Amino acid sequence: MTYKRGSKQPKQVREKETKSKGKKEESCACLPTAFVSSSGEQKGRPASVSQLYALKAFYFATNGDSWDNNSGWLDLSQSECGWFGVTCNDENIVTKLELGDNNLIGSIPTEIGLLKSLGSLRLDINQLTGTIPSEIGLMKNLTELDLSNNQLTGAIPPEIGSMVNLKKLYLNDNQLTGAIPSEIGLMENLEVLSLYKNQLTGTIPSQIGSMVNLKELWLYYNDLTGAIPSEIGSMENLRYLLLYENQLTGAIPSEIGLMKNLAVLRLDINQLTGTIPPEIGLMVNLVFLDLTKNQLTGAIPSELIVLFAKKIPQQTVAFLLVVKSRSMMGMGMVEKYIPLLDES
Repeated sequence: MTYKRGSKQPKQVREKETKSKGKKEESCACLPTAFVSSSGEQKGRPASVSQLYALKAFYFATNGDSWDNNSGWLDLSQSECGWFGVTCNDENIVTKLELGDNNLIGSIPTEIGLLKSLGSLRLDINQLTGTIPSEIGLMKNLTELDLSNNQLTGAIPPEIGSMVNLKKLYLNDNQLTGAIPSEIGLMENLEVLSLYKNQLTGTIPSQIGSMVNLKELWLYYNDLTGAIPSEIGSMENLRYLLLYENQLTGAIPSEIGLMKNLAVLRLDINQLTGTIPPEIGLMVNLVFLDLTKNQLTGAIPSELIVLFAKKIPQQTVAFLLVVKSRSMMGMGMVEKYIPLLDES
């Protein structure tokens, strides 16, 4: 059937043409012919196209054209498994997205939550802004999340507690605000929690004591207030506890002595009061202790003196700083053992 110029086409014809045009514009959701066999079966790609959609959304949200390396991205002649920074399993499902130090500029899109099989997400040392999307909690297979050294703002989403398989969480060196969500205690498999150099406020949640597998807790350079929760003594596997340069108040809980594996304890530059608990002397693996620039009173516990007196001849301790005293062992000993500790 033909139509004269300027004549109005039937509605069903107009709808058919509109749908046809729409299909051409929706190329981001279509499978390239290179991955479809003559029988219509997909090759080299899982049945779901959601991961392709999520990766494309991520590319555009972070200004992918300006990345230092965007090799393969948006090249639909190959599987996304060959794109730079993307790793897949044998079923061509994305399991790692690692684009650290790659000049990513923009925000993390909510579509990131569609990558539910992701095991590692590393976007550190970039220029990401905006908030951490709550959809990140949908990534329950994630074992490592590194968003450090960006310009992220807003609060840590409570949905992060849903990531029960997470072992390493790095959110340090951002501009995050608000309180540490209590849901963080649900991540019982977490081994490293790094939140330092943000603008976090509020108290350290008592639920943190549920993280019995935690080995490193880095909360320094924030604006945290309140007391150190006594539940912290339940973290028997902890080796590094760094809470310095906050506004913590109250006494040092005696339960801290239960952390027998602790090697480094820094509580300096806070507003802690009361005496030094003698239970610190039970921390047989302690090699570095800094309690300076607080409001602590009383004598140095003899248990602590005995602990470090045993370690100094073995050259296993860096130095001891207590209250406002330079050192209970003399500056000469301090200078001698400082090089033994490398905080990096």
